Amino acid sequence: MNIYVNPFDNDELFILNQKGYGGWLKWDMRNSNGTITGWKRNGHRSSGGFQLDCNRNIFIAEGSDYVEFFRSPLETGINSVDLTAKGNDKLVSLALDPTTGDLYVLGKYLKQIQEYILMDQVKIKTSINSNSLSSICPIPLNATWKNSGVIHFSNNNKSSLSLNNPLDLFLDNKNNYIYIVDTNNSRIQRFAPKNNQSIETVAKLGLYLPQSIWIDSNTGDMYIIDITIFTVNHQQHYKYYRVQYWQKNAATGKIIINGTDSVLINKVLRIELDADLNIYISYNLFVRKWFAPDYTYRIIVAGQWKNSVDNSIGPIGMYIDNKTFDLYLFVVAYTYKGRLEKWTYGSQNATVLLSNLPGARTMTFDCNMNIYFATTDQQGLYQFNPLTQNLNFITAARNNLDNPSAIKFDRDGNLYVLERKQNQLKKFSIILHE
Repeated sequence: MNIYVNPFDNDELFILNQKGYGGWLKWDMRNSNGTITGWKRNGHRSSGGFQLDCNRNIFIAEGSDYVEFFRSPLETGINSVDLTAKGNDKLVSLALDPTTGDLYVLGKYLKQIQEYILMDQVKIKTSINSNSLSSICPIPLNATWKNSGVIHFSNNNKSSLSLNNPLDLFLDNKNNYIYIVDTNNSRIQRFAPKNNQSIETVAKLGLYLPQSIWIDSNTGDMYIIDITIFTVNHQQHYKYYRVQYWQKNAATGKIIINGTDSVLINKVLRIELDADLNIYISYNLFVRKWFAPDYTYRIIVAGQWKNSVDNSIGPIGMYIDNKTFDLYLFVVAYTYKGRLEKWTYGSQNATVLLSNLPGARTMTFDCNMNIYFATTDQQGLYQFNPLTQNLNFITAARNNLDNPSAIKFDRDGNLYVLERKQNQLKKFSIILHE
């Protein structure tokens, strides 16, 4: 048994279990409870050292011959990645330089100390998306929108450019493009509203049933979550997801994530990326985070609603605050009554902001951090201010929307709504008050 005292909190102990499904347990002496912080299927055979950095990332020198890296327990993940290559030595000691992040490992048989320049290996390149961060918000606090939306395009003419069951929408406000996930046509459509250009197909080859999209406004690259459906005797049973990365102007995409979990047939998946290009995917009862740049390490950051009192079926809307990395979810139950949840970064429990919302559909945020969501009970849009707790109905006309699947703002504060049933895109113009 190995014991390590957290130098940043003397009330925390880390104890190594070396047998069976073993791992490191964190014990909080204030409440005498142990929680798993590092897990290994066949147990940790022995420990040549255990270190915590100032961000509470965990480094374990496996006595065999390699070092494992566990992201901070604040991320709620318990699976590791191998940080160093396996060699032919037995590791007996591990040290971390707190000023540089460099890692030093002592080997017993080769009688040598190896230095690993840690930050060069695990540092993630930050690529701030212009859509999410802005110094000036174009939406006044007292803004209102026209009650009637203007249809930008629809499938009334039944042309080859008509939409068929569109599920998601992304507004690239830096380059003034609107991307539409045209699901049942197995493609991504792009529209330039300012120049009133016709819609064009920017991704199709290799897509089956695309569900959601995220655009890097700095590069024009696309991240698309797609699904394939498994059928038996002509009946749909399960579907599996994958994330395709499409570089700007590429003819085909590259699969960077192959999801092995089966997804419920009636579920719509959502994809979001944070400022570090980590990928978040909502499906079934979870939100899973895949870490950049290679997207092999993953953890569950929110979810497991299967034990909830309303039998929730999971999130249908998702937003990431790139300043705090807090996660906001629009969760729907089997009763089709939804709730807004906030998952503070590092938390394993959600704060419910609003609940008992009938006919929940989708949500978005404005640059003032107001939350907007669509429901089918009034066929309209709501605005919610988390600070003041004010809830406003912003489209007063009934039957103004038909099964909205996505809502987003452009850079001028106009609101775009994608209607799944009518296969059309509507624009609600902002009304600027003096």
